Amino acid sequence: SGFGYAATDTITLSGDGSGASATLTIGPQSGTYPSTSSYFQERRVYGNSLNNPDTYWMSQPGSFTNFDTRDPTIASDAITGSPWATQVNGIQWMVPTSGGLLVFTGLQAWLLVGVGSFATNVQAISPSSQDAVPQAFSGCSAIIPPIKINYDVIYVESKDSRYYDLPYQLYALSEPIDLTEISSHLFYKNTIREHAWCEQPNKLLWVVRNDGVMLCMTYYKTQQISGWTRHDTNGIFQSACSVVEPPVDALYTAVLRFPGGKTCYMIERMDNRIWDTVEDC
Repeated sequence: SGFGYAATDTITLSGDGSGASATLTIGPQSGTYPSTSSYFQERRVYGNSLNNPDTYWMSQPGSFTNFDTRDPTIASDAITGSPWATQVNGIQWMVPTSGGLLVFTGLQAWLLVGVGSFATNVQAISPSSQDAVPQAFSGCSAIIPPIKINYDVIYVESKDSRYYDLPYQLYALSEPIDLTEISSHLFYKNTIREHAWCEQPNKLLWVVRNDGVMLCMTYYKTQQISGWTRHDTNGIFQSACSVVEPPVDALYTAVLRFPGGKTCYMIERMDNRIWDTVEDC
């Protein structure tokens, strides 16, 4: 009987005997819908459809809804990038950097630029000028987006259980750095559900674990500071997000609590921790 298909997904049989054939139809057009998007060199970029998980599509420059092309093509036409990897792992996320468009897959990372690009002179990408340069990488999570912090990209690896820092230097991306190595006991046998980056004033990365525990990393690379803490509450953390509320990036959480033996979800805000007196604490 199979599984994972919709009522509109059909196989049409035609002919008989040695001339018989079967045509699979995935409908409606769901197999062509992309699952991730970004922007690069004035183009809107889409990637990873069910039919073409390792393919990306770029609009015309400055015209985000125009994906027209000519025959023969010109430099301002929309762009379709063919698969480049040795394995099909799907484009998970695309992050613009000063050196090109950083494309994360489930196994590898690629720096997408125009042909002839180098660190201080990134060439414009076009239908006839595309260059995908492989980077040192170990795969990215499909559900947790990377966070760009200055010249570093903080991401969760493909098994959703460890954090890595992919630093960008002048000429290339460096080898990823394991940010959980000295606190691996906080991640052992658990996965990461969500995270939120609150840069001001304390440069904190808040992480929701799959068991409802909240973790927090203080990350300040210029001072070589990186440390993890664990936060428990009388309930279960479900979600977290960062909201800009000057002068701070405020942390909001969704928490499952059990007041009076009942069950409810509460939206809560972490205090600013900016106090004038000891009594205010």
